[in-house]
Amino acid sequence: CVPYCTSKQGKTKLVTFHEFPCEETLREKWIKNISRKDYSGDLWRPADRSVVCSRHFEKRSYKEGCKIRVLKKDSVPTVFEDYSNCVELNSQRQIKKLKLSNERVNSENNTNKCHT
Repeated sequence: CVPYCTSKQGKTKLVTFHEFPCEETLREKWIKNISRKDYSGDLWRPADRSVVCSRHFEKRSYKEGCKIRVLKKDSVPTVFEDYSNCVELNSQRQIKKLKLSNERVNSENNTNKCHT
C-alpha cells in the first residue's frame, strides 16, 4: 500500500503486515500518512484487505513482551523512505520516452513528405 515499498507477504518472517484499522479516525490517519494518490490524483482508499508492512512503523508502535509483533491501538505508520529519487527517475524516463516518441513521429512525417 505504501508507494515504492517492495515488501511482499510470505517473502520474509522479519517483516509483518498489518491491516488498516476499522476505527474511522485512525484509518484516516493511516491513509493521510501514506499519502498515496489514485489514478485521478485523489487520496487513495484502501481495499478491505489492504496491509502496511512493519517497516513503516516505529519500534515504539508495538506492544512489548509479545512473541509476535502486535501494534498498539493508536499506532500510525510514520516511517517512509525518501522515494523522491524514484519519482525523479521515473519522470526522467517518461520525458526520455516522450522525446523518443516525438522524434519517431517527426521522422515518419519527414519521410512521408519525401514520398509525396
